[in-house]
Amino acid sequence: MKVFVPLVLAAVLLLAGCGERTAPEGSAAPSSGSPPMSVQSASPLQPRTAAVPRYPAEPPFGPEGFGQVVLGLAADRLLALPGVEIVGENDQCRFFEAPGVSGGIQAGLGVAYLGIRGDLETPERIHEGSTYDEVAAAYPRNEGDEDIVAAAPPGYDDRYYRIEIWRGQVAAIALMHRDQHCAS
Repeated sequence: MKVFVPLVLAAVLLLAGCGERTAPEGSAAPSSGSPPMSVQSASPLQPRTAAVPRYPAEPPFGPEGFGQVVLGLAADRLLALPGVEIVGENDQCRFFEAPGVSGGIQAGLGVAYLGIRGDLETPERIHEGSTYDEVAAAYPRNEGDEDIVAAAPPGYDDRYYRIEIWRGQVAAIALMHRDQHCAS
């Protein structure tokens, strides 16, 4: 019993410190990905609010890929990552799902394409629901039309974002290697 009470007390104190900390209204919040914290004293009864990013992807989806799942990653290294599962295959590719993305693995190329799953966006802030005009502004050198846009991420010539648009809004985004034969 003597050991149990201190352990329970330690657990309660530890959990009490784990709540989300936010800056009081009107104060400047840090721009980093960590939750904002305030050093100002505030009444414990004062309600606290914080702006929550719409797409809190950590790590972000970008021209390399998503986290450890990047274009060109060898199949054995991909399959060693937690949460990666093969879900099908054809003559040229094996298809996988991973947390946040799905894609295809092509022999000799590795990860050949990645499709966004969930609330992710490109570094240029294009996401499901963006308009065609927003896509055109983010990628002025894009190719395609108002249904499918191919846009190279700035600084990368060997890959492109394939952005599918339905009823004027982005419906799907994939990062594709230019030499891949897994997806159309």
